[in-house]
Amino acid sequence: MGLDATVYSDANCEAAVHHERLGNIALIHHTRGCLARNVAIFQILLNRAVYNGIHGGDSIGVCDVPALRKELLHICAPDFDEATLHFASQMLALCDTSERTGNPIVF
Repeated sequence: MGLDATVYSDANCEAAVHHERLGNIALIHHTRGCLARNVAIFQILLNRAVYNGIHGGDSIGVCDVPALRKELLHICAPDFDEATLHFASQMLALCDTSERTGNPIVF
């Protein structure tokens, strides 16, 4: 079990445009722990993306993607480890696709 995120090309979630395996439960727990050191900055990530390692059916709408991107840009070396940096790059790619297609990021 783990956490996946997808941007679909249609409202029925039938055709994936971009999919990322964000990590297993342990990796998502680790990522959450790293982000939780600064709760004020990572509100969307902590409350809507990595609040647990297995949630499904949740989404981050296109209207929230600019704020999500702002949070993700705070994740940089040397303050974060490679796993968290990789998570940020995956999420930024999903943000790009979400904005390009006008569709939400779905977990």
